Amino acid sequence: MRGLKSSILTSFSPAFIVGTLLALTIGLAVAVLSFYFGSTAVLGTPVVPLLGFWALKAGPVVVHRLRTIGESDRWYFLLWLLVFLSGLVFRIREAETIQENPLDFGAIKW
Repeated sequence: MRGLKSSILTSFSPAFIVGTLLALTIGLAVAVLSFYFGSTAVLGTPVVPLLGFWALKAGPVVVHRLRTIGESDRWYFLLWLLVFLSGLVFRIREAETIQENPLDFGAIKW
């Protein structure tokens, strides 16, 4: 019996075991949080680990590319990005005000 048990455990790769445990943990978290907080948790819970994995993988690439832009002749692109982002206006509006006036003149800069 001991030989059968050890062969089953060694037949799976460590990545498969970690992935399975991670999927079960996320599934349990979705179930528990949806019970307490509703459907928002069901949609939001799986996104957070995925964003974390993406950030770990993409972080070094982003840092490297920002350094190369800073060292090149085209560093002024970052200034144009800041100008663009400073012109954006993010406002929280209620559904009733959106129904009454879909175009928000307060968000338009003249």
